[in-house]
Amino acid sequence: MRLRKSIFFPLVAITTFYSGILSAGGLTAAQVQSAYIFQISKFVSWPDTRMGGDSFNICYFPSYNLDMMLSQMEGRRIQQKNVHIIEVQEDYSDCHVLFIDEGVQISMRSLIKTASENNILTVGNHQKMLTYCMLTLPLVNNKVELQVNLNLLNAANLHMSTNLLEIASKVIKEDTL
Repeated sequence: MRLRKSIFFPLVAITTFYSGILSAGGLTAAQVQSAYIFQISKFVSWPDTRMGGDSFNICYFPSYNLDMMLSQMEGRRIQQKNVHIIEVQEDYSDCHVLFIDEGVQISMRSLIKTASENNILTVGNHQKMLTYCMLTLPLVNNKVELQVNLNLLNAANLHMSTNLLEIASKVIKEDTL
C-alpha cells in the first residue's frame, strides 16, 4: 500500500498542478500535453524486447506545435534511457511514444496495426481520437484530461499503472464496447 500511495500522490499532484496552471492562463494546452506525455511514459511498461538500446524515442508528426515543447525533454531520462524527440513523416516503428494531432492525415487501421506490432504508445490530443489512440489528452473545460483505451494498450502489449488509470477521466475497456 505504501508504494501505491507513493506513486499515486505525485500523479494527482502533477494532474492538478498542470491543469491548474492551464486554467489560470499560465501554460498552453501544448505545454501541458507535452508534460503529460513525459510523465505518463514513466508509468507505462513496455515488453523487455522493446526496451533494448539506450534511447527512448518520443515522436510526433510535424503538423502540431508540440515540437518546441517536446524538444525541451531531449536528453532527459525515462526508464533509464535517454529521451530523443523525433519528428516523423511516415515510418514511426522505432518510436516508443507517438503523439498524433487531430489534424494529421493517417490511416487509423495502419496506425493501430503498426502500434500493436511495435509496442508504440499512441497519444492523441482530442477525445474523438480515443477510438484509434491508446491515450488522449483533450482540452475539456480549459483543463487537459487523461483518457485511456485499454483495448488498444493491451493489443500492443503495453501496461499502464493502475494508479494512472484511477486519475483518467475516461477508460475504455472490452466490456464498454
